[in-house]
Amino acid sequence: MTAVATLDRSLPALDASGIERFLFEPINPRSAAIFRVALAIILPYAFRSRGTIVFPPAAWVPHAMWWYHHVFLTRGYAAAIIVACTIFGLGIYPRVMGLILFAMLLPLGSLSRGRQSRQVWLLSLFAFSLVRSDAAWSVRRARRASRSACGFADEAARPEPRPPAHQLNAGPIWPIRLIQIQLCIVYATNAIAKATPHYLSGATLIAMSKMRSNFLIDMSDGYAHLGPIAMPAMIAAVGSVITESYLAVGFWFRKLRWITAAIGVAFHIMLQSVVQIFMLDITSMFLYSAFLLPWSVKSDAAPASSRSIARS
Repeated sequence: MTAVATLDRSLPALDASGIERFLFEPINPRSAAIFRVALAIILPYAFRSRGTIVFPPAAWVPHAMWWYHHVFLTRGYAAAIIVACTIFGLGIYPRVMGLILFAMLLPLGSLSRGRQSRQVWLLSLFAFSLVRSDAAWSVRRARRASRSACGFADEAARPEPRPPAHQLNAGPIWPIRLIQIQLCIVYATNAIAKATPHYLSGATLIAMSKMRSNFLIDMSDGYAHLGPIAMPAMIAAVGSVITESYLAVGFWFRKLRWITAAIGVAFHIMLQSVVQIFMLDITSMFLYSAFLLPWSVKSDAAPASSRSIARS
């Protein structure tokens, strides 16, 4: 009885420790820098707005059309976005620049193409802007290293002091968890929306292939023709639901992450040969890095005080 009582008393502590580690584990600064640079490179392409028109809710705002035609959809504004992304990618005040970039891209989230993918990018950018991503591979870090290299000759023999704890990590991991959860919600929402008898029978795919111009194949004969393979529309529909259901949960299993990513890439490549959905395929595959990058700080590089500093 004593052993059972002791185990019961320890369970809440274990649960609290697991939740704390899940939310506040320090972020590897190099992984944060890689994600920052990649995000800065892809955002101008993801928010390209040539040939688009304004959709609600932005179209409902009084005088919104004037602002879009004279400011937001101009080449000058696109150039300003590229400049902001460059500053963000270089790690110059990345949290401030990330929020500024979020505000600049927000009006472009209500255009006629890629609204879903743009919303995913916006939420990912906002969450990542809360990460201290300039702890490595940034202008601030390079400037500090340059100042250290310019020390006096008599100080060269001194052992290099250990960097402060806040330089050994990029802050708590909970903003990355938000990006991870968002990716899983996208897949789960699609799987749930498709899990209807009409869709699983293949009838929805057949009808959409006839009516929608973004479908690249014709399934009027009841088959999805993928090169030399003719797959029944019902099997294609069921396979899509099963795959997206798996992708919604598979990334949370550490040993299955690379296998899950491979399945996801194969799924989206096949999907691109069936239907054009603007940037959602590329968006989803890009966010795989939120699971695949090594976010944990090495135990020998993270002092005991890093947890308390990561929360600040």
